[in-house]
Amino acid sequence: MSVDYYSNAVIGCEVPVEKLYRKVIVKHTEHNWTQGDRYCPVCGEEIETTVEKPIFNDTNNTIGKFELVWSTDNVRAFVGLASEDDGDSTHKPVKLPSIEALESELASVLNPLGLWDADKFGLYSVLYCSY
Repeated sequence: MSVDYYSNAVIGCEVPVEKLYRKVIVKHTEHNWTQGDRYCPVCGEEIETTVEKPIFNDTNNTIGKFELVWSTDNVRAFVGLASEDDGDSTHKPVKLPSIEALESELASVLNPLGLWDADKFGLYSVLYCSY
């Protein structure tokens, strides 16, 4: 077993983790059932269940064109432009627009999702440890 450490510099906004997921109702569609049934008569599955779906792109951790960066154990989340150090002394360079333009563009992406907080916009150093 090994431990991996990653650090990210993020110019962006800290977002509330609990707002990154939306509750949606999923209906069982595998078998036929009648209106009013709570459980499928064939397999016993609940007809309607509530699940949490991410509002971000789950395959590459992005919201719009911005990266979503998690801290260890997904306790905190940050959205913005990120530069990652994966421990082998290589860095992914980030070309910065003007800070005002970045803030405005990030606000336009996060505002409709209820994630924007101007007081949380800034430069963050985020450590992630896999153990």
